[in-house]
Amino acid sequence: MRANTQFLAGLLTAAMTLCMVPETLSQESGKNAEPVAPSAAGDTKQSTKSSAPTDTSTSESAQRKFFGGAITDFAQDQKHIWTSPAHIRLADATWLVPLAGVTAGLFVTDQQYSASLSKNPTTISHYNTISNVGIASLAGASAGMYLMSFPTHNEHWRETGFLAGEAAIDALIPIEAMKYSFGRERPYQGNGSGAFLSGGTSFPSEHAAAAWAIAGVIAHEYPGTFPKLISYGLASAVSFARVHGRQHFPSDVFVGSILGYLIAQSDYSRHHDP
Repeated sequence: MRANTQFLAGLLTAAMTLCMVPETLSQESGKNAEPVAPSAAGDTKQSTKSSAPTDTSTSESAQRKFFGGAITDFAQDQKHIWTSPAHIRLADATWLVPLAGVTAGLFVTDQQYSASLSKNPTTISHYNTISNVGIASLAGASAGMYLMSFPTHNEHWRETGFLAGEAAIDALIPIEAMKYSFGRERPYQGNGSGAFLSGGTSFPSEHAAAAWAIAGVIAHEYPGTFPKLISYGLASAVSFARVHGRQHFPSDVFVGSILGYLIAQSDYSRHHDP
């Protein structure tokens, strides 16, 4: 019970810290629409007819944004992610230091906490189901918004679904690279100590990273209390379940969650069309 309380407190600390993460890591790039040259003076009927090409141009521009520019955006996203450590400033210590402290504390208590969890196969299977359902719900919601945006002509849904998928993919690539580089054993492997450079794939958690990347975009697009509660609640459930399903250590899901959230914030600020 005490171990559960400590882990929940860690998640709460992470959530509070994330709310204070400055926008400085995200290089906001405003996307200004190209000015439309005024048409020659004419009667009202001609001016009214000239609005149709403008609407068509807007639609084509939107299609290029979501399809034609996807590869370019993806390449820029990855460049921004991998070079972001070079842009860290002294002012970032106000949120980096607390995150580093929580991460260090979790590393120290990882083995003890994991050893205290139930090893009952039914319980483990139950938590693994929760994590899979949680990530499927987030992915399904974003994909559904994107697909339904076409018959409903809802540009907000389209952007939300597209950016959520983009953020998830952007997060999974560096996460997978880190997993195979660090080689940390999972809680059920070896002696349960979570040894690094041992051929494992535990650190960081890709489930947590993808969940928080998708949830972060949805919460930014719909900043109301209820959407945030649902999206971040599902992401937290995925993270919690991955630990109690003995698939990851607390530090694995914590770092994965942080990276997923920061990538979501970066993608949203750089590609959001106000």
